[in-house]
Amino acid sequence: MDITKSVPAVSLTNGGANITSIYLRGVGNNTTSSFNDSAVSSNFDGVSIGRSSGLLGAAFFDIARVEVLKGPQGILYGRNSTGGNFNVIPNPPRLGELSGGANISYGNYDALNIDAHVNLPLGDNVAMRIAGASLNHDGYYNDGTGDQDVNALRAQLLFEPSDTVSVRLSTDWTSLGGLGAGGSYV
Repeated sequence: MDITKSVPAVSLTNGGANITSIYLRGVGNNTTSSFNDSAVSSNFDGVSIGRSSGLLGAAFFDIARVEVLKGPQGILYGRNSTGGNFNVIPNPPRLGELSGGANISYGNYDALNIDAHVNLPLGDNVAMRIAGASLNHDGYYNDGTGDQDVNALRAQLLFEPSDTVSVRLSTDWTSLGGLGAGGSYV
């Protein structure tokens, strides 16, 4: 999925060292300081993400949709949304459905990207969905820097005791590793 081709005026960049920048209509900021707030707020499954580090790659597996709200969204999403808001909504568990799937790709620098999911019915009104992703490649520089080592896991449990009551519990884990960004003299 390439969100920048589907939504005009959106720019997602990965500046290395697990720095992700989101720009909407040219508004955003690229900073490595933990004291600066992003100009575009981001949410994952309804939870505000204070820093967008790790949002690219690890969060974009087994998703239902991405919502992009352009322009100031301070009333709905707070002061850190002067450029807009970026919402990532994962696929929820489905009752009564046993399904699964996987995507695997391999490339140069021993790049291996894997994401997979499984939906398990645990009864008539209970279902669980487990999804995971692993994004890895060797460093682009001689010292091993410029590499990627991102692993993520998501588990959701859906319980619908009646037509009017629905409870969904979700947990996420992401590990951002590797040596980080490298540089070279020009």
